[in-house]
Amino acid sequence: MRMQAAERERRLGEMSATEGQQQDKLRQLDAQGKAAAEKESKIKVELSALKKIEDSMGREITALRDEKEKLLGQKGQAQADREKVMVKLETSNDFLIGMGTKRTLAEEKLKEIMQEIAQLNLEVSYPLPPLDDIRSEIVLCENSLSGMGAVNLRSIEDYDEKKARHVELRAETKRLEDQRDQLVALTDQLNDKKKVNLVKVFDAVNANFRRVYAELSGGGEAELLLENPLEPFQGGLVIKARPRNGKVLRLEALSGGEKSLTALAFIFALQEWQPSPFYLLDEVDMFLDAVNAEMVANRVKKSSTSAQFVQISLRKVTLNKADHIIGVTKPAGGISNVIFKPNIGDFSELEKEIGLPEEKARRDGE
Repeated sequence: MRMQAAERERRLGEMSATEGQQQDKLRQLDAQGKAAAEKESKIKVELSALKKIEDSMGREITALRDEKEKLLGQKGQAQADREKVMVKLETSNDFLIGMGTKRTLAEEKLKEIMQEIAQLNLEVSYPLPPLDDIRSEIVLCENSLSGMGAVNLRSIEDYDEKKARHVELRAETKRLEDQRDQLVALTDQLNDKKKVNLVKVFDAVNANFRRVYAELSGGGEAELLLENPLEPFQGGLVIKARPRNGKVLRLEALSGGEKSLTALAFIFALQEWQPSPFYLLDEVDMFLDAVNAEMVANRVKKSSTSAQFVQISLRKVTLNKADHIIGVTKPAGGISNVIFKPNIGDFSELEKEIGLPEEKARRDGE
């Protein structure tokens, strides 16, 4: 039994040593796991940064590729213009060479004529006229000859060429005028179609605007008017509204709350004509009284069945109509708290959890 006890004590010591080694190894593995987790987090951050850099470089490469295509097009156009200029330059050089040849021929012809005149024997009648009269006559004759200019031996051929060119240009002008008339007619047709479509959309939006404004204002009236009904593209849009128990005023004459209500009615009218999948409203009920704020909240609730609305608001009546509420508070410690309440229908629970009255919540939000 003493031998067994000694053997057990020896084995117990070995097991204790083994246990210590295992614990040390466990601590090492734990430290390695934490280091691997930190390294994984850093790698994820670096991977996200590299992805952003890759996206930015991709956009830059696309922009550079578009710029390259544009420059290549400009280069081709410049080369075509250069070739045209070279053709015109060669034509001008040929013309100058031809004119020089014509001038040489004309000078030789003039010399021959002068020699013929010198060889002519003119009869002289006496008495001779005075020298001054002779000089005056010579000057008149020289002026007459200078006014006539050199004789163009190719005038008939030049005339035929210019006439053919004139006929060609007139035909080209006629073709361009016909194309211009066609383009003007096409432009008029497109403008007529645009005007018809604009009037169609305007009438539909105006009907929606009247109905939505009456709903939001509790019985008010409003309408949209074109400044230039005959030429709508040359004028603007006028909004007239008559709040409940008020008079008809233009949009710029309304109060801040009435302007907000009118603008929201216009937005909802456009939404009914051509809905958008997402809307962001930033404190649109700030200048509204409790009654109008509730009407706007009901309208947003109604429209949220066909589109998603994200609205920033500090009004209880708006928060009570929300499907989901995300609240941000700033306690005395200076650290903001984010409170998320999905599928909430009553603001009282959120207000109790925040522990702030509405006015203090507004100040903290500002």
